Amino acid sequence: MSVNQPQPQRVHEEFDFNDADVVFSSSDNVLFRLHRKNLELLGEIFPGGEFSADGEVVHLQEPSKRRKRLDDLGHVTLADVAEAAEKYRMYTAMDACEMRLEAILPVSPSLVLAHALKHNIPKLINASARQMCLWNVQNVFRGRVPNEYVVPWGEYHTCCQEILFDKLTNFVESHLNASKYDENDQACAITSAYWFTKKLRSRPTPVFTSIQDRLFWNESLREHTELTPTCPYIPTAEAVSEGGPETCWIHYEIFDFLMGCIREVNGLSFTSFIEQDRKRTMPMDWY
Repeated sequence: MSVNQPQPQRVHEEFDFNDADVVFSSSDNVLFRLHRKNLELLGEIFPGGEFSADGEVVHLQEPSKRRKRLDDLGHVTLADVAEAAEKYRMYTAMDACEMRLEAILPVSPSLVLAHALKHNIPKLINASARQMCLWNVQNVFRGRVPNEYVVPWGEYHTCCQEILFDKLTNFVESHLNASKYDENDQACAITSAYWFTKKLRSRPTPVFTSIQDRLFWNESLREHTELTPTCPYIPTAEAVSEGGPETCWIHYEIFDFLMGCIREVNGLSFTSFIEQDRKRTMPMDWY
């Protein structure tokens, strides 16, 4: 069969009711003979039984392939199903798709952000933006995210960078400039800040979600020990057993400060940056 040749028309075997009062045709030429009343219950876009189609076939842009479980769908297909649910205002399907989109956020945040922006879903907009807050403009907008959000994204991204990196740099410099810290203390501050910054820049989302995890903390301690062999505060097993500190207090101070920065970033909402951008570009008499 030629690529451009239309597929032969057939009726879907599961949706072929003899008393159907409306017929839909999918993009791959499959007919669905259905009841208007049932469709009316599923979504607000379908007119009730009081309207007549006069025997006309309603043509759809979506293919006929049935999707049984959202969990089994690829992420792009899931986004397409969610788009169809929004298009036809099928509320049960919309809610189910939103839950599934939220679950794939760590893996496909850009895909989720694009869908959430198009349909104004603040919860998903802000959650997906947090996953991508250190992504530059090129990485964010090379997919489905509309270019109209470039300016607010640039401002949001810059704000997150300032909170995480500029504040951390200033905090470390306060250690370096304090007269009570000797060279070993300063080395601890520099290496700790370097390690945490490197982690954030290489894979920000896993660090955000795991920074309070004990395994992440243990990893940071091992790295600190290797990078700063002169650290005078690295505990021995004997010292810990006698009730001494379990870690270098300078390393912990920086870790604790970074956690505060991350909480501050998590408190930002990309939707507020979008709203600010709209107010700037809106004519004054629209306020």
